[in-house]
Amino acid sequence: MLPVWIGQMAAGWLRQLAGDTVEVRSAGSAPAETVNPAGKSVESVRPIRDEIRTRVEKLLAELRR
Repeated sequence: MLPVWIGQMAAGWLRQLAGDTVEVRSAGSAPAETVNPAGKSVESVRPIRDEIRTRVEKLLAELRR
């Protein structure tokens, strides 16, 4: 099972990458005002972010055709 934060991060990245192209929903999320300093650092998930960005951009390009 994936950690809960994975879905929330993916939803945030999709909102950033897709803009108004899609409506993003994340079930059961309760975003905080700040990042938990004891949690995963941004640097540790950068490779995941880059992979998601590449795949989402490709999918959005296909949808726009």
